[in-house]
Amino acid sequence: MKNLATFDLGTGMGTGDDAQYAWDGTVLTVKNGAAITITGTVSGGRRIEVAQDAAAAITLDHVSITGLGENQSPLRLHVGAALALHLQGSNKLKAGANCAGIQAPGGTMLRIGGPGMLAATGGCGGAGIGGSECGGENAGAITIDGGTIVAKGHYQSGAGIGGGTGGATITIHGGVITAKGGNGCAGIGGGFGRTGGVIAIHGGVVTAKGGLDAAGIGGGSGGCDEGSKGGIITITGGTVAAQGGIRSAGIGGGFNREGGIITIEGSACVNATGGSEIFFDVGGGAGIGSGGSENDVPIAAGHIKIDTRHGATVAAQGGKGKGFWGDGAAIGQGGFFGHNGGDAGVVYVGTRPDVSQAMNCLANYPSDSLPLGH
Repeated sequence: MKNLATFDLGTGMGTGDDAQYAWDGTVLTVKNGAAITITGTVSGGRRIEVAQDAAAAITLDHVSITGLGENQSPLRLHVGAALALHLQGSNKLKAGANCAGIQAPGGTMLRIGGPGMLAATGGCGGAGIGGSECGGENAGAITIDGGTIVAKGHYQSGAGIGGGTGGATITIHGGVITAKGGNGCAGIGGGFGRTGGVIAIHGGVVTAKGGLDAAGIGGGSGGCDEGSKGGIITITGGTVAAQGGIRSAGIGGGFNREGGIITIEGSACVNATGGSEIFFDVGGGAGIGSGGSENDVPIAAGHIKIDTRHGATVAAQGGKGKGFWGDGAAIGQGGFFGHNGGDAGVVYVGTRPDVSQAMNCLANYPSDSLPLGH
């Protein structure tokens, strides 16, 4: 990286040289090799982009970017870009329609850390952090090492962290993270009608809530042949609370879809609640596993391994079905016609957890992150 540059979006003035960034009066384009600290509160179009194939480091220091138009993201990574994003102070990024709060489409790499705070909100069709309709369906590779992050997909469509209308590769090592998906989209994972992708949580305090028909962590709503499967989800550490949307798993599949490949092990503390059905005669979602079924056969839980040998603790509760449709299992299948979900597809290694018990590790949560509800 070059010597540190600075730029104030509010004044349009900075230090450094043309090799690190370009400013056209509206868009600050960060170039390959740049290391830059950005400040300023702006609205009405000013925004940040990382050039195609550029590797750069950006510190956001009390930045607020709002009031953007259609197809405008506050911070957009172009294809091939790799960004190390450091958070300092309190930062707010709110996208225009069809874009993510941080637009990181497939083919990009984004790594977030630092002691600061970030609120990232997607526009219609956009994730809080990840993909969107304007930048390609899938998100790129997203890694979070630290920071206090609130990521919200647009209420109509968009994962909190993950796809706008696709999936993602997401790794969390630390931080305090709250992620909420819009309708049809996971809190962390897949966008509308898409799988959860590859999700790994190794540390941090993580709260995730799915939108209508979507998992808290995992797949989005149904809509295509492979849509809503949970993907590959591995949790080895940290404190994780996940709430499924209506008729969807807390961790796993969206409505009427499989749970995927789910592993909980190491020192993880996990509390997962499946979404209950409140509108139609449909089964409830599993706490961990598959979404509720609309038919008289269960939806496969997928391949679930719970390994408690190294201290992992798991509390889970299935969502309630409606009418003659059953409740979701705590761990396993969503409910289906005439039956509660079973535990086919679940393997326990070590002591089988008492999933009905509240976990002491929830004391680690900030008070405003706990109420997930049904």
